Amino acid sequence: VRSLSSNEIRAEFNDYFGKHGFHAKPSASLVPHGDKSLLFTNAGMVPWKNHFIQPGTAPEKRLTSIQKCVRAGGKHNDLENVGFTPRHHTFFEMLGFFSFGDLSKLEATQLAWKFLTKELALPEDRLSVTVFKDDDESYEIWRRAVGLAADRISRKGSADNFWAMGDEGPCGPCTEIFWDTRQGNTFDERFLEIWNVVFMQFNRNRSGVLDPLPTLCIDTGMGLERLACVLQGKQTNFDTDLFAPIYSRLDALITAQHANNASTNDHQMTVYRNIIADHVRSSAFLVADGVTPSNIGRGYVLRRIIRRAVRAGEQLGLHEPFLHHLLPGVTHAYGNVYGELGARSSVIADVLREEEHVFRKTLDKGNRLLAHSFASPELQRTKVIPGSVAFQLHATHGFPLDLTVQIARERGWTVDRQGSDIGLVDVNFVGYDQNALSIKATVAAAASSIDETTICIDPCPFYGFGGGQAADQGKIWRSNGETWDVIDVTLLDSGAPALRIKRSPGSTADASISHGTLQAGELVQVQVDLSRRLGCEVHHTATHLLNAALKHVLCKEVMQAGSFVGPDRLRFDFTHGAALTAEQLQAVEAFVNNACLADKAISAKEKSLQEALETGAVATFSEKYGSRVRVVEVPGVSAELCAGTHVRSTLEVFPFRITSDSSVAAGTRRIEAVAGIAGTKLLMEHSKQAALASVALGAMLNEQEKQRSSIRQLHTQLAQSALDVAQSIRHTAHGTPTLLTWPDAHARMLTRIYAGVRICAHILPQDFPQEAAQKRLTQYQKAEPDTVHLLVLANTVMVALNSKQHPSLNAGQLIRSMLAELGGKGGGKRDFAQG
Repeated sequence: VRSLSSNEIRAEFNDYFGKHGFHAKPSASLVPHGDKSLLFTNAGMVPWKNHFIQPGTAPEKRLTSIQKCVRAGGKHNDLENVGFTPRHHTFFEMLGFFSFGDLSKLEATQLAWKFLTKELALPEDRLSVTVFKDDDESYEIWRRAVGLAADRISRKGSADNFWAMGDEGPCGPCTEIFWDTRQGNTFDERFLEIWNVVFMQFNRNRSGVLDPLPTLCIDTGMGLERLACVLQGKQTNFDTDLFAPIYSRLDALITAQHANNASTNDHQMTVYRNIIADHVRSSAFLVADGVTPSNIGRGYVLRRIIRRAVRAGEQLGLHEPFLHHLLPGVTHAYGNVYGELGARSSVIADVLREEEHVFRKTLDKGNRLLAHSFASPELQRTKVIPGSVAFQLHATHGFPLDLTVQIARERGWTVDRQGSDIGLVDVNFVGYDQNALSIKATVAAAASSIDETTICIDPCPFYGFGGGQAADQGKIWRSNGETWDVIDVTLLDSGAPALRIKRSPGSTADASISHGTLQAGELVQVQVDLSRRLGCEVHHTATHLLNAALKHVLCKEVMQAGSFVGPDRLRFDFTHGAALTAEQLQAVEAFVNNACLADKAISAKEKSLQEALETGAVATFSEKYGSRVRVVEVPGVSAELCAGTHVRSTLEVFPFRITSDSSVAAGTRRIEAVAGIAGTKLLMEHSKQAALASVALGAMLNEQEKQRSSIRQLHTQLAQSALDVAQSIRHTAHGTPTLLTWPDAHARMLTRIYAGVRICAHILPQDFPQEAAQKRLTQYQKAEPDTVHLLVLANTVMVALNSKQHPSLNAGQLIRSMLAELGGKGGGKRDFAQG
C-alpha cells in the first residue's frame, strides 16, 4: 500500500483520470444553488444531476471533481453518529469521476479497479465488491474481466445496490468496492466501503416501470477521508492528516486552559475530541459558503453543529469560547485547496465566536435541568428523559433535540421522542390573515426558566419562519389581567412556532387568581404588534420588487444571495460582479417606485414546487423547499417562492429609497433601502437637512466674502516676504555671515517672520537630486510644522506648510503669487507646491 498524504491523494486522483481524458472541475458550493430539494450538497453528483437527465448538456463527456459535501439534516443526516464511530462525518470530500455517454460499464469498472490496485497499490486480496442482485453484466465483469473470485463478489438488493434520484427519473444498479480492515465481527464492522460506481441506465416512470435510457451515464463517489485512512494505515478517519492540525490546536488549548473534567474517561474524551474536530471543520466550510446560524433551514443545522461542538468542549473542561481558536488548524489542513477558508477567515471566526457566546449563556441552565432529571429517583427507574423536559431544553435553552439525545446517550438513557412535546406540538398558523392578528388562543405547550418563558399557542398569528424577515413581537393577556411581552419567535424541530415571552414591566394581576407562569391548556388573548408587522411587510414586498428591478436593469441572471427584512429597513444581497453606477441605481429606484405607484394587488397562492418553477416563480438558492410552496405574486412584475408576510397593494411600499450599495464578497453586492413610512421619514429628513444646509451655506458664503480680501492681502505680503528671502539667498549663497547653520550639512537656511508667520528658506547645491530635495523639504516641514518652508534648488522653488497649523494659507496660491513676481509659474496643493 502506498503511503500518501491527503494532498497527494487528490493529486494522484486528478493525474490518473486526466491521463484517461477526464476534465477536472472545481468543487461546487455546499449550498446547492440549482437544487431546491436539498439542504446541502451531500454527494459529488449533485452539481451534475441535470446532466444525467440530459447528457448532451454536460460541459464535458468525461469529468472529475473533488466535491465538498455535508450530511447533517434532511434525508442524509450523520450528525448523531459523529464522534461515536470511526467513519461518520458531517463534512467530507468526495472524489468522483463521471461519464455522460462516453464510458461502458466495463470501462468504468476497470478504471476504478486499476486506480486502486495499480496506482495506489492496494492489495487485491483485501478488496471485495457488491453488485445489484439482477445485474448479471456487472457480476460477469468482476468475475471474468477483472478476475475476482466468486466468494469476493456479493449480490445485494435494491436497498444497497440500486440508486435512484427520486421516485421517478434516472436510476440504475451500482457496484461498491470494499476494503477489508480485518477488524470487527460483522460485515459492516470489518469491511469499509471505499467506492460506489453507479450505472445510470434506466428511467423509472410514474408506474414504476424501468425503461432503458438511450445513453448510459456513470456516477461514482469515493470518500477522501476513508481512502486516506486506508493509505495512511490508520485505525479511524480521525487519525489521518486531515484532522491532525485541528487536534494539535485543540490539545494546546486544553493544556493552556488547564482544562480538566474528572468525570470524563478516555473513551468519552476521544468522542468529544472527534465531535469538536469534525464540527469545527464543517462549520468553517459552511460559513465560508455563506451559511450563518439561524432558527430555520441551513442556518439551524449550522447552529446545531456549533452547539454540539461547544457542549463537547465543556465536557473537556473548555469553559471559554474556543472554536475560533481552532480555525488555523482547519486552514492549515485545507487552505491550499479551498481558498475561501483563508479569504473569509475573519468572518468565520466572528460567526463562531458570537454563536458560542450566545449558547454559553444558557448552557449551564440546561445542564442543571438535565442533571435534575438524571437525579430523579422516578426517572432513574426508566432512564428516559420525558418529552416535556426535552421541549423545555429546546424551546427555552436552545438545546437541539439531537444534543439532548446525545447527553442522554452518554448516561445510558434515552429521550421519549414519541411523547415529546417537540414532536407533538402542531399549531395552526393564521398570521397571513391580517384580520387574525388579535385573537384568543390556547397555550399548547409551555416551558419556563428564571428569566423567561417559551410557549406554543394554537392558533398562532405570530410570524417567525425566517426567510430573512424579522420575527413578530406583541402582547399576551391572561384571564387574570396579567400582561406578557412576546419578544421573539423561533421554530421548533417540528416546525411549530415557539414564542419567547417575558412578563411585562409593571404588569398587575387579579390577586385572587394565581399569577404564576403560563400553563398548557390556558386560554389567552394575543395581539401582534401591528406597526412592526406592517413595517416588515412593506420591506418584504420591497425586496421582491427590488429583486425584479435588478433583473430588469442589470440582467436576468442576477440571483438573490441573502436578505434581511426589518420593520424600518431592508438589506438585499445579490450576485453581481461590479458596483452599480449612479444611473443604474436611479433606474432600479425608478423601477420599484413605478411598480409601487401602479397600485398592483399582491396575491399569495400555494402550489406544487414543480408547478411554481414551471410558471416562472423565482426561487432563492439559500432556501430549501418542500413539495408544496407558497408563491407571492405582483402581477406583471414579480413571482417568488416565499413564506413571508406582505402588504395587500404595492402602493403601501411607496416611496422606495436606496440608502447604500456595497460589496460583501467577491461577486456579491449588497443594497440597503427603506420604503413606506420609513422611506417617507427619510425623505422628510433629507428635505429638512437641505433647508438647514442652504441657510448655513448662505451665512458661510457671506463670511467667506469678508475674509477673502484679508486672505488675499496676507498671501501677497507673504509672497513678497518669501521673495525677499529668496533674493537674499541668491545674494548670500556663498556663506555670508547672515546665513544660519542648519543641522543638515548639505543645506543653508535664512529665516524671516512676517505677520506672526515664520518663513524659513533653504538652499541646496545645484546638483542635489530633485526627488531627494522634495523628501528633504518634507523632513523640514515635519521637524518644524509651525513654519512655512521654502526650498531653492537650481531653477526650482518648493513650498511646504502644515495646513492645520495655518488654515488660512495655501501653498499653491503662495507659490503662484511669489513666482509671478519672478516671471515664473507654479502650482500644487494646499500643503505642498512647486514651480
